Amino acid sequence: MDLHYARTARIPVTRLVLVASLLAHQPTPRISVPATASKDLVEKADMFYTTAMPDVAIMVVNSQPKLTKKIDAIYRAQGSFKTQSVPALIFTVLAPLGMLHLVTSDIDGFKPFQELRQNTELWSLMLRAQTEILRLPRFGWVGWLLSFVIGGWATMQINVPQAEGAKPMLYHEFNAYHHGGKVRTQDRRILEDVLSEGEKAGKKMKALREVVRRATQLQ
Repeated sequence: MDLHYARTARIPVTRLVLVASLLAHQPTPRISVPATASKDLVEKADMFYTTAMPDVAIMVVNSQPKLTKKIDAIYRAQGSFKTQSVPALIFTVLAPLGMLHLVTSDIDGFKPFQELRQNTELWSLMLRAQTEILRLPRFGWVGWLLSFVIGGWATMQINVPQAEGAKPMLYHEFNAYHHGGKVRTQDRRILEDVLSEGEKAGKKMKALREVVRRATQLQ
């Protein structure tokens, strides 16, 4: 990703850092308006947004500590919101897992993530695919170790706090609108790339291949 932006925007890699900011969407009947929202403001709004976590305006992947500190200083000067630093290694490992969780949720119809666990067959398939991803050569011994640690409970802890932090926005409705529509194909292709990476490395990726197959059938 860094190289893509370095080439297209001609920005030095040393000035690039990955961040996650607001959850925002245009008015749509597919995402419920919170009961606490002002009807007058809702009627006038061109955009709705919420922070991904309470009072956290931006999450910064700490791949470049100097840039992370500069970004934090800018937001601290404003006083209203804070930043959160995410270790680069953790993000590198969790990013493909997050995409797997989104695509699997899409297959399940984008219900609240807690309900995905009730679909025991699909939940089990996702966890097996997750293990396959973590054991890719690029993650080395860290991924191999995490493949034993990140099971069902840890997967819930990764996802449920995101939904809680997005309130009063209904996170699963936002994901259905965004990841189940606008970027569905993009999400699936990211998993296809991960699948190809594993198979080229001689890894058996049966569970991930099945997830991708089911995702391909979505309309």
